[in-house]
Amino acid sequence: MQEGGEVVGFLPFERRSFDRARPAGFPLSDYQGVVCGPDWRPDLPRIVELLRLRSLDFTHLLAGQAPEGEAGWTFGQSPILDLSRGFEAYAQERAARGSNLIRDTDRRQRKLEREVGELRYVWSDPAPEVLEQLISWKKAQYARTKVIDLFDHEWPRALLKGLMSHSDAEFGCFITVLYCRDEIAALEVELRYRDTLHNWFPAYDPELYKYSPGLIMSLELARACQSNGVNYLDLGMGSESYKERFVSFPVPLARGAIVRSRPIRMAREGWKRTRDWLRASPMRPAVEPVIGVARRMRERMGMR
Repeated sequence: MQEGGEVVGFLPFERRSFDRARPAGFPLSDYQGVVCGPDWRPDLPRIVELLRLRSLDFTHLLAGQAPEGEAGWTFGQSPILDLSRGFEAYAQERAARGSNLIRDTDRRQRKLEREVGELRYVWSDPAPEVLEQLISWKKAQYARTKVIDLFDHEWPRALLKGLMSHSDAEFGCFITVLYCRDEIAALEVELRYRDTLHNWFPAYDPELYKYSPGLIMSLELARACQSNGVNYLDLGMGSESYKERFVSFPVPLARGAIVRSRPIRMAREGWKRTRDWLRASPMRPAVEPVIGVARRMRERMGMR
């Protein structure tokens, strides 16, 4: 995108069949939209028109770029931990706001060490078996929760391996690991850009569930951030209650679609009305499995 002969923004997207489009890297992209300076607001409906697209879907659009006055958009946030003054200052700020999550997690950590074994935290572990353990646990989680298995497809695995093979002063990707008795208890892929770390693909040993190993690892990660040049820890958008108790400030995000095709808009609105009616009706228990199958088929097609 240009104004006055100067480049002002870029839109990473991929064109699908029937001139539908979605953000590049979907569904693994946790931030979406136009890459531009803070003082330029893109007109996404106009951009979609110029690209001759029928529709452009977003799941993690920067909320400030969402079209104003259009129906069908929902809003969420990606919680950020401000560690720029160090972990102790962050912990004191959380306690002052009435959050006891850090204290409770430290108590669970002591219980885990007492009942199971000594813990050891590794900021970045490049061993190939660590990535394979992550994928194994995520596949089991996807099966357990009946959602699309990202690793049934080769490109997410190839993407992870490619990202972890690249690292420079500006950008990096690595796996952080919590060990218990020298066995992996929890791990997570991290994306780093300058002084900001973004949580991506968390997983933990389900046999240690009652000790909350994922939370323990998140706190160990936060404690290690400042010494590794990280000031901000981004937990990623999600409805998990612990994120609200960790957050220093949020990044607002939006989910919705810019639709120029009348048939596509009518089909979407019809599906939404039918879904909402079924969810509110006494028939929901009977039709919920069918809705789930339809959703997974749509997601699986979207991965290709």
